[in-house]
Amino acid sequence: MKILSIKIKNLNSLRAEHKIDFSQPPFSETGLFAITGPTGAGKTTILDAITVALYGKVHRHNRDVEEIMSRHTGECYSELEFEAKDKVYRAKWSLHRAGGKADGKLQQEKMELSELRDSEYVMIGEHRVTQIRQQIESLCGLDYQQFLRSVILCQGDFTQFLKSSDRDRSFLLENITGTEIYSQISVFVFDKLKEERDRLSALQNELGNVKLLTAEEKQEHEATLAQLLAKETLLRTDQQSVSANISWLAQLDKLEQRKRSLAADYIAAQEKYATQQEAFERLKWHEAALRFKPQYEYIKEIEAEEQKTAAQIKALEVSLPALEADANAAGATLKLATEQLEQAAASLELQNPIIDEAIIKDEGIKAVEVSLEAARNALYVLQPEIVNIQTQKAHYESGLKWVNEELKAVEAYLLANAADEGLGRERLVFEQKIARLEELKTALLAAEADRLKTENLIQQSQLRLEQQDVLQQTAIARHSALEKDITALEAQLQQRLAGKSLDELEAAVAGLPVLVNNYQQQMDTVSALVTFRKEYAATQAELKAAALQQAVEEEKLSRLEVANEEARQLFDAHEKVLNAEQRLQKYEADRVHLVDGEPCTLCGAVHHPFAVVSPQDNLSAAKQALEAQRSVVDTVGKQLFEAKMEVQKLKLTVQGAEKALQEKLNAGMTLKTKFETLNAELPAAVGDKDASLIEALMLETRHKWESLRQTLLTAKQLKEDMIRQQKQLDDQKLTTINLKNESALIHGDIKNYQEHIRRVQTVTTQLQEQQEQVVQELRQMLEGYQVSFDLQQLATISSALKVRMERYQEAEQRLKKLTEEALMLNKALDPLTYALQEKLKAAEKLQEDIARIGGELLGLQSARKALFGDRDPVAERNRLNLELKKFGSTREQAMNVQQEKQRRHSEALLTHKQLAESHLSLAEKLSRLQHALVTHLEQEGIAGLAALADLLLPDDVATSLKALKKELEESLSTTQELIKANAADLNSERERALTSSTLEALQQQFKELGDAISVLNQEIGRIKGIFAADEATLKQHASITGKIQLQQQEFSRWNRLCNLIGSADGNSFRMFAQGLTLARLTELANKHLAQLTDRYSILKSKDKDLGLEIEDHYQADATRPMATLSGGESFLVSLALALGLSDLASHKVQINTLFIDEGFGTLDADTLDVAISALENLQAKGKLVGIISHVEALKERIGTQIQVEKQPGGSSKIKIQHYGVIMN
Repeated sequence: MKILSIKIKNLNSLRAEHKIDFSQPPFSETGLFAITGPTGAGKTTILDAITVALYGKVHRHNRDVEEIMSRHTGECYSELEFEAKDKVYRAKWSLHRAGGKADGKLQQEKMELSELRDSEYVMIGEHRVTQIRQQIESLCGLDYQQFLRSVILCQGDFTQFLKSSDRDRSFLLENITGTEIYSQISVFVFDKLKEERDRLSALQNELGNVKLLTAEEKQEHEATLAQLLAKETLLRTDQQSVSANISWLAQLDKLEQRKRSLAADYIAAQEKYATQQEAFERLKWHEAALRFKPQYEYIKEIEAEEQKTAAQIKALEVSLPALEADANAAGATLKLATEQLEQAAASLELQNPIIDEAIIKDEGIKAVEVSLEAARNALYVLQPEIVNIQTQKAHYESGLKWVNEELKAVEAYLLANAADEGLGRERLVFEQKIARLEELKTALLAAEADRLKTENLIQQSQLRLEQQDVLQQTAIARHSALEKDITALEAQLQQRLAGKSLDELEAAVAGLPVLVNNYQQQMDTVSALVTFRKEYAATQAELKAAALQQAVEEEKLSRLEVANEEARQLFDAHEKVLNAEQRLQKYEADRVHLVDGEPCTLCGAVHHPFAVVSPQDNLSAAKQALEAQRSVVDTVGKQLFEAKMEVQKLKLTVQGAEKALQEKLNAGMTLKTKFETLNAELPAAVGDKDASLIEALMLETRHKWESLRQTLLTAKQLKEDMIRQQKQLDDQKLTTINLKNESALIHGDIKNYQEHIRRVQTVTTQLQEQQEQVVQELRQMLEGYQVSFDLQQLATISSALKVRMERYQEAEQRLKKLTEEALMLNKALDPLTYALQEKLKAAEKLQEDIARIGGELLGLQSARKALFGDRDPVAERNRLNLELKKFGSTREQAMNVQQEKQRRHSEALLTHKQLAESHLSLAEKLSRLQHALVTHLEQEGIAGLAALADLLLPDDVATSLKALKKELEESLSTTQELIKANAADLNSERERALTSSTLEALQQQFKELGDAISVLNQEIGRIKGIFAADEATLKQHASITGKIQLQQQEFSRWNRLCNLIGSADGNSFRMFAQGLTLARLTELANKHLAQLTDRYSILKSKDKDLGLEIEDHYQADATRPMATLSGGESFLVSLALALGLSDLASHKVQINTLFIDEGFGTLDADTLDVAISALENLQAKGKLVGIISHVEALKERIGTQIQVEKQPGGSSKIKIQHYGVIMN
């Protein structure tokens, strides 16, 4: 992976937009660059921008990534271009507030991913932040933590790592390499073992709390349950009989209520028919007058049309004068508009030449005014520039004078204190050795505390071992007792079985309930056969009576069918006569509409001499004859319908009786077959009338079954007790084995603790030797500076040396800074002097131009005023044109109005003439039709058109009355039929006579039986609940036993794993895993150390898991502690380790861009040169290395720099410099 460029906006102190392109010079031409700037300027923000663009995370802000946005800004982003897998990508992270305002609500962060294709970036990801991170991790081959360790190296962490104790080095290695998972695994295994042990104990306690029923308790409950069930059966039989009697009485009452209800319905229907008699008479007259309705409706239509035409004529006669006056007024308005239009056109033609000349003069004045304004603006801009240059020049001259005075004072101080020049290097070495003394002191105290802690653990383990011995003796005694109990239970079981097996006894017990059930079924079958014989005889008698009644009714039906056919034939003859009379009457009705001169629709004749002659009316007599015959047909039909219904009812009765007789016969055969089948399954056959014998055999068999079942229950309980005791014995064996294993583990712990104490004593001796060596080195160093060594005053000595060093270094830095400032001020003064002279000349010329152009402008303005005054020529012309257009529009509108008014007046005159002619024609036609219809009405006895209108009913009223009449007649007929059927059902139900008791007595008896059954059911349910609970408890016992076996296996598995890697603090597995990690890290670091120096190699200590030593090839490959390295040598080793970690973290991913954060402040000039040269050599491998540092010597040594400079207001600015030349 290689970073190509980074573009940022509003991140921390880096406000606005900044871009760094690593793919272009100077970065592409060098392998090393520095990121410099004062503390807080924003150097590390550049690294934050890289991580937030790729992963949406910033190490310093943890999860609150929005804290990276600059204060008082509305948006920010970071855009990174990088190369991975031979392709170029661009990742962008952005965040904004609502509306882009600084005080807006913070919105959701966004991430984008694009790929460079054909010189353009194509979006390949714009989804949720987590999805973009996964895509980038896939492309780079690194997650966030791996990226931090591979690309951004904190060399200072490894400097601390080299000087730490084994315990501290373990935690540092865990933080640096991200191997905290091994500690977590170790602690998890330890906690998991404790959790599994607790689960096993909980299951064992739970098993002890499970209680089962004894054999005696089960036997007692089963006997009680059998008695209760038998009693319940008797009570339910009695209850069913009482329920049947109650249902019979209820049915009788229901039929009586139905009888009363039907009688009331019939009377109500008769009364309703009587109330509507007058309406039905009105309906009759309506039907008589209905044949005149078409002629009447036609006359009404003509009459309405004649009235409408008269109203229209009257309305037109009123509006005609007004229409004529409107037409004349519109003509006068048109004449006035024409005159106004001609006057406006003449005025515009007269003013046009004057307006054109005034426009030309205005344009000339505007041009001169623009020139004058431009000259004045130029002078206005130039004057502040002159003042600004004069101010800057005076400021630089004053600053130069002050800088020269300060230079003299600093040079005098450096000359007087030249002896303190070397304190910078030596003081840091002194500080390191003091820190080393403190580390050794702390390590000695920790070693002593560790020894005391381990001795205490040995005492605790010995105490636990004694407790384990006591528990083992108790377990052995419990084991012997359980074996004796099992032997005793085995003897009792064999005595109960009496030589039989448990399966044989179970088979014998299982067979007897079947035999008892067979006897019970035989008893039920015998009882059912007795009932069958009685019911079969009764059904035969019912069938015979129904068949006789059916024959009588069928003969009556035949006679009625013949009479009905004769009545219908006579009705059809009367109906044909009536139809002939009605057709003749229709011809007479059409003759009323015939008009002389118009053709007849039937024959086509135009002369109608007999149109007013009325024929003889025979229609009424035909109708009366038809209605009389209709009454005969209805009466016979009704009798026929009643006979058919009676015959049908009797047929159904006979069929039902036959079907019931056959069903009872089939049921009897089924009962007989069932009896014979059951007889075959009994030990000895019995007769179908031997009920007492069957009951005696059943009771004998039941008693035998109860005896054998009790024996079986006792045997099963003994067997379960044996199994339970055997399980306890097995558990006790397992407990004994576990106790032995626990004792062995404690012995192993004691041995390990003793070995640990020996190792601690060895480490203590080594630390004391190292402490004495460091004291000697400090004494020699202080003698060279003429300072007395005092172990108790080391801090005071260090502070004094630090003050001397800082004063001298500050003076050196000030001398350099003042020299640079003097040079910068001298360079700045020359261009300011030249610029001031040029600006003064330009101002003088502008003043001359302003005076000249002002005179020209006054002359032009005077001539313009004399021609047109202060008026605007363009506005005046527009006004005249608008006025002309307005008068033209007014004339056009007046013309349109005049034409429309004239058209309306003409159309009104024509319409009035047409309506007058139509009205005359309609009046004549209406008179003729009314006369003809009145003549016919008088012949029928109807006194004119008003009487006809009164007789005719509305269609909906007539239809409603017809439907009501039909509904009432059908209701009366139907109710009569229902009354007859109800009477028959009531007589049939009374003949059954099931009981003589009252309904209240039967209901009370039913309630008492139900209460008794309820009490029995509650007791039966309670006993069954006891059995169900015991069954569930037995299953629970078996389930818990199985869980204990599985949990014992799980506990053993985690116990073995904990012995290998588990510990409460995670040290056990962490130290082992980190030893492997450190060996691999050392191997990778030595490859980089060989490029930095050929003198040293890093070795992993043989007697310490996390110990490190240095191998000195200049001293015959001698090995010595890391503490013996100088500051510069320690830096080289830590840098090699940091580069090695980058290789370790990146796995197979090639990292071509590295950033090293700090770590160069302790180096002398020579070591710094070696380190920088080594880093520059990384360019040969295609790597680009960036160093973040405050060290001035480093800035001078590295030519390519990214300088982060603080600006006023808390912001910073990025400058890219290449050997003194600013590149952006």
